[in-house]
Amino acid sequence: MSTDIQNMSLNGLYYNTKCLWTELQALDIPSNNSEYQAKLEKVLLLLDECKERCDKLALFSENETLSDVQTNTIEFLLIPSYQANALLKKEGDRIQIISKAKTLLMGFVEKCFSLEIPDSEDELYYKKSLTKAKSSAEKSRAEKIERYKAEKALKDKIHSIKNMLDSAPKNKPNKIEFSNQFLTDFTSGVRTINFSAGQTNNSSSNNIEDGENYEDDLDSDIVREHLILLIKLQVKLEIENIIMINNELELLENFIKYSKMNVTEKNQLPDLRAPNRQSIANKDIDWKLDTNLSSSRGGGSNSGRLLDSKGKPTKTFVITDQKIQTKKGVFQPGYSLPTKSIEQFIDEEFERGNVITGGGKEPPENILDEDDEDAVDAETMKQRKWDEFTDDVVKGSGNSSNRG
Repeated sequence: MSTDIQNMSLNGLYYNTKCLWTELQALDIPSNNSEYQAKLEKVLLLLDECKERCDKLALFSENETLSDVQTNTIEFLLIPSYQANALLKKEGDRIQIISKAKTLLMGFVEKCFSLEIPDSEDELYYKKSLTKAKSSAEKSRAEKIERYKAEKALKDKIHSIKNMLDSAPKNKPNKIEFSNQFLTDFTSGVRTINFSAGQTNNSSSNNIEDGENYEDDLDSDIVREHLILLIKLQVKLEIENIIMINNELELLENFIKYSKMNVTEKNQLPDLRAPNRQSIANKDIDWKLDTNLSSSRGGGSNSGRLLDSKGKPTKTFVITDQKIQTKKGVFQPGYSLPTKSIEQFIDEEFERGNVITGGGKEPPENILDEDDEDAVDAETMKQRKWDEFTDDVVKGSGNSSNRG
């Protein structure tokens, strides 16, 4: 380890490590990249050094309560959580890695429970997850909804306190810039909460052994409440991570166990899909060729099968009709086909009475007699009035309210 790290105070080392961890998560490269893994290894070494120093200083003893923990040391409870989340991104023996991460997370969660930081509901949920007790789907869904609401309310409260801290007047520059960023890491399937820190002062004023705390710049009670809420939220997230790790461990162990089996041992394994297949076989399914015909025709134990164990038909059946029916139900164009000709449609319309027929002769045209002077004068006056009207009224000026 370099001399600079050895000479750095615990506060300086911790917040510089958090900065490196935040920068690492912001990188736009896959976690299996060699550059990413090299930086991740550095973060893990720094986190190990932080944890080792905390253990040497005995900051958190077994018989302490939350009121005994100082405000300037309470955030160091999160170091195992950082270690576990960083470790889960490391390449290597997956079972060994997630087993170590699980140990770190369980130590973090149980330490917080011993200090009575999380709610009692979280402790009950954690103990229930360790017993692997299965609940009904309805109860499990309701439980997840309640936990989501509690998590959201906690985040809102953290943001409101953070805004209060940011807006508080500061006589001196802050040693620590509080900036909390809630992220979800979908690459590893683990949700983490990141606390991005600003530049830190590595002088002796930041040294935890000197007893310096946040009271110089910010109200101690507000800062303490802020940190406790952050730890509460992290506990909620890490309990879910432990459940996911348990599921992954079970999957990996079963895979390794299965890969070591020979063909005979694999064939002797019980078929877990058999009950589901049996439940499907007991139902009448129209689109299957070998449907269970026992409900319609009756029969013995093999009434739902077409062939017996020797390959002989169990009953008389017709394949052609069923195949044609299945084909008609599957292979069709993407549009509706005509079901009748135009002539058939017109004939049906006539039968329904939808076509109007009959009627009298058309009236003869009114031909003007040129010898009838009165009629000619009347027609002339009519044309003059129409010409005067078209001159006075502009075309399109009427009924303007219906224009589009």
